Amino acid sequence: MRLKEVLKFLQKLNGQGVWLIPLHAFVLRFGEEKNESIARELNNLVKDDVIIRIANGLYANLNARSMPGRDYALIQVAKKLRPHDKMYLSLDARANELGLVLQVPNRLTFVTDGRSYVYKTPIGIIEFVHKDIAKDINEMEGVEYDKGRDIYVASKERTIEDTKRHKRTYLIGLMEENR
Repeated sequence: MRLKEVLKFLQKLNGQGVWLIPLHAFVLRFGEEKNESIARELNNLVKDDVIIRIANGLYANLNARSMPGRDYALIQVAKKLRPHDKMYLSLDARANELGLVLQVPNRLTFVTDGRSYVYKTPIGIIEFVHKDIAKDINEMEGVEYDKGRDIYVASKERTIEDTKRHKRTYLIGLMEENR
């Protein structure tokens, strides 16, 4: 993997609107090299600020024109990190969007049917909190699809309910202050 080849590859992906690159894309493109060599080269590219490591096996080209703003970028990262989870945006970030709290959250929080986990990425924090979600998220009360962001989001009532369910007392207090 020579730098010139990698830069050409990143430029091609950027032209296709791709700024998030999974490890397997590098393996497919530079598969003639051994996996250890690819891993070593990716580490060097991260050190040289050509790409950044978002999470294990996921990289980003921060110089890509196709990279969206921070919150939209975090949404895309969340969808890449949990491609098979049912999830919707709720809690801190959603409460702020709905005007329930004035404080700007330091993370995007998704309620998911997967396990709870916090990803601290170079572009922001993504939190997943577990909750059993109905088989068909479209039929879930208080959750609607946001076409613009290509995600499901909680309604005002669902956000308040999730906040109480997940015992976010600081958030409940902020909501009551803003009433």
